[in-house]
Amino acid sequence: MIRALTGWLYDTRVVIVRPTRSGAAMSFHPDALDRWGAGSQILSLGLPLRTTDPKPSRATAYIEGLLPEGDARALLALRAGISGLDTFGMIRTYGREVAGAVAFLDDGDEPASQGDYRPLTPAEIAAMIRDVAAAPLGNTEAGDSKSLAGYQHKVLLARRPGSQTWLKGLYGAASTHILKPPNPRFPGLVWEEHFAMRLAARSGLDAETVAVEEIEGVPVLVVQRYDRDITSWPPRRIHQEDMVQALGVMPQNKYQRHGGAVTLRRIAHLLPADDLPKLLGYVTFMCTLGDADQHGKNLSVLHTPDGGFALAPLYDLAPTYHYSGYDNHLALRVGNAEHVNTVLADDLVAEGMAWGLSPAAAKETVAETLARVGQSLDRLDADDARGVPEFVVDGVRKRVASLRAGRAAGSPDGAGSLVAAV
Repeated sequence: MIRALTGWLYDTRVVIVRPTRSGAAMSFHPDALDRWGAGSQILSLGLPLRTTDPKPSRATAYIEGLLPEGDARALLALRAGISGLDTFGMIRTYGREVAGAVAFLDDGDEPASQGDYRPLTPAEIAAMIRDVAAAPLGNTEAGDSKSLAGYQHKVLLARRPGSQTWLKGLYGAASTHILKPPNPRFPGLVWEEHFAMRLAARSGLDAETVAVEEIEGVPVLVVQRYDRDITSWPPRRIHQEDMVQALGVMPQNKYQRHGGAVTLRRIAHLLPADDLPKLLGYVTFMCTLGDADQHGKNLSVLHTPDGGFALAPLYDLAPTYHYSGYDNHLALRVGNAEHVNTVLADDLVAEGMAWGLSPAAAKETVAETLARVGQSLDRLDADDARGVPEFVVDGVRKRVASLRAGRAAGSPDGAGSLVAAV
């Protein structure tokens, strides 16, 4: 029985992972200490390298943050013949291809010897999309070892630049794209997430590249992974972690109301000061869009090989404000606001100031972001809003107008200006 795994990062052994009764334990590998030095946050902001072992609770939280949640996790555990509660067993089975650049391999294996790609036929791709609920992430055969956090159904595939042929990565080969089929609970989500991401990019925000492709008549959101560099082949992994991992918190506590361990203020205090206006721009856009589900796992940082880090691009955006029966309380509170429809420009400014931004810088960031979103809505092309009901787009337009008028985001149109309001 395998009793330890080696976590590799940028071709360097970074951690040894061992099972515990309640999760996993870690030891930092001497090779990582030699390369990056004690105190480096190259692996995680919550797990700086050192000669002593981190707390098992921190190690477990980091590993758990790489694994899927809900039914997807249960099905993958069943497929592997292990318990869904077996953190070590799950990462050993599905940890060769995870978010970021770490690969968890059996002792003696090395990344250079890992991975292969198999071209897929259109029928195979269609079957993977159709059967994604039963085979999460596209783990359908021997050699599949892919993991990605979250509840939403998705398939991980690879595609060379300029090619239309989808590839299945086996034995740890890096995926380059995330394919998201329609969500039965929210049938329009594919198109609405596409609209949200395109609007973010048009508004000058750093956002993942997305497109909608039809597979046997089914619209599928195709997301190009920002943690994969496809300018060379095989693709190069870029390390990242979400903010729940960075805070050392278990993924089930990603909502602020679940114990209060994850808040925008705590997230902001982990970031370089230069990234705070960017984060406030993100939060302003989320509130303008009416996306209440921006929890701590929907914000991430990118790590560079030299040990630096910065706020990662936006991802997983959607206008939830109009979903019937959906709890639109904010996943992370903004200023004094707890609901996506009650957010004020004042709340956004106050939130930024709580992170350390000056009043002038916070006001300018909020005002500029709202102005850019409003301008981008006026310049949408047919593809940007394809498949999205006009009332959804118009609702976002009204939210911009309300916030710029100093009113709650979900209130009716009004006159006035943000400058006067804040």
